[in-house]
Amino acid sequence: MIDFKIVIPSKGRADTICDKTISMLLNYHIPMNKVYVFVIEEEAHAYKVALPNVCNVIVGVDGINKQRDFIATYFADGTPLVSLDDDITSVHLLNIDNDIIHSGTKKLVGLDTLIYETFFKLQSYGLNLASIYPVPRATYCFLKHNESTDLRFCLGAFRIYFNKKHLEKRKFILLEDYETTLKYYLNDGGVLRINDITIYVDYNKKGTQKGGITNRTVEAKKKEVNEFVDKYPDYAVKKEGGEDIRLLRIPKPLTLTTLWVGENINPIVEVAWLSWLKQGYCVSVYCSNIIKENLNESLKEFINTKLFFKNALKIMEFKNNDEILPLSDLWRYKMLYEMGGIWIDSDMILLDQLPNKDCIITSEHTLQAGGRKSKMLYKPNIGILKFEKGNELLGKTIARIEKNMIIDKPQYTDNMRTFTAELKKRPEYDKYIVMPNDTCSVPFWNFKELYLPLDEYSVKYSVSPLNKTDILNNSFALHCWENFSIGNKIDIANCDSDSIFGVIRSHLH
Repeated sequence: MIDFKIVIPSKGRADTICDKTISMLLNYHIPMNKVYVFVIEEEAHAYKVALPNVCNVIVGVDGINKQRDFIATYFADGTPLVSLDDDITSVHLLNIDNDIIHSGTKKLVGLDTLIYETFFKLQSYGLNLASIYPVPRATYCFLKHNESTDLRFCLGAFRIYFNKKHLEKRKFILLEDYETTLKYYLNDGGVLRINDITIYVDYNKKGTQKGGITNRTVEAKKKEVNEFVDKYPDYAVKKEGGEDIRLLRIPKPLTLTTLWVGENINPIVEVAWLSWLKQGYCVSVYCSNIIKENLNESLKEFINTKLFFKNALKIMEFKNNDEILPLSDLWRYKMLYEMGGIWIDSDMILLDQLPNKDCIITSEHTLQAGGRKSKMLYKPNIGILKFEKGNELLGKTIARIEKNMIIDKPQYTDNMRTFTAELKKRPEYDKYIVMPNDTCSVPFWNFKELYLPLDEYSVKYSVSPLNKTDILNNSFALHCWENFSIGNKIDIANCDSDSIFGVIRSHLH
């Protein structure tokens, strides 16, 4: 039997919670030791008086997003949780008998049965988030006696899920339910929605109830709608009027392209590729002789659905891997010039969606101490590049490289420097350069620290990297410096689970 916990974030409703959600749970004979009410410190006493010896009252933090993040960290990863709003009066089921609708809805008989069955369904589907029909007090006109696993809005007021700490961090307040839905969908490839269940909330006092989310203005909502659609253009569109959004049932995932040289991949590359897939992207890997059978099982399941292997020779001729390796920079320029799209290094882990920009150019920190101190705080690099087909900057870069190449004996030239030299001539691209802390928050000279159980990274060359928390919360990518890590024979597969790499790997698996 699944040992689930019920969590209820609440604020300003110590005098009403007993009459609503708690009373509803008692009517369903849910053991109160399973129930955890999360409150702010200033109201803890009032809630403990209102809920004497009834359930667990936990002092959390203020702010709904911060409170939900606190709840996620309070329980272990994978814990079965049921999150409820604090003003639910009852749960209803579509009243169907032999497919004939009689009287709309009726009260659900066994809430615990619904919860257990939903967790078993999540396990069978390989998913982590489930919810019910998203309209409180929905009638038989809207409810359907079915369930879905495509991209459909999941109501935060009643959700059943296996706790995933990294998916419970939210940036949106008024659209937190949409964000949660999409994050779980991108991670799992689906969300479960049970479309014949609805909740009843006491709306007779709407507008007079204390507590809940404040600052819910039309202007604030429109601002978040614009930001959300801008961040997830392939998964959401504005509704008419621009005051709400609609998730796309059949999203249009972007494709990321990379080049891999060799038969097998290492743990860094495995985690990186998996992170791209978990963010909802399709992936095209151009290679010469990779052995698909040697891939980790977590990657094999995506082959020919979201992960595709293609012939690297279609972009540029080369005789062997020793030849293509030093020319991989030129390969990516040619690929982007011929096809357009997004290039990403195979040791670049994605922690979030890429910025919705027409062009992307990443950057890295520069030395700020010693004999090689740079006048610039950062310099562009080519870890992630997004360009349109036939881009002039790429065309000039390719022509300059090929002019200087020894055709019959390819040798390493700093082809990234050639790109950045051409880039320097075009200040109009400055707005497309993302800052080092977005993708390269740990400089290459700190690479060993990626695999150590550290919260703070050491300051070297007068550069202070972001700490672990800021990286996980604010960076959209993390460069793992594969050449340095593998070249120094770091035991990446067995690195500390509390290291930044270890934490990310555990989240993805």
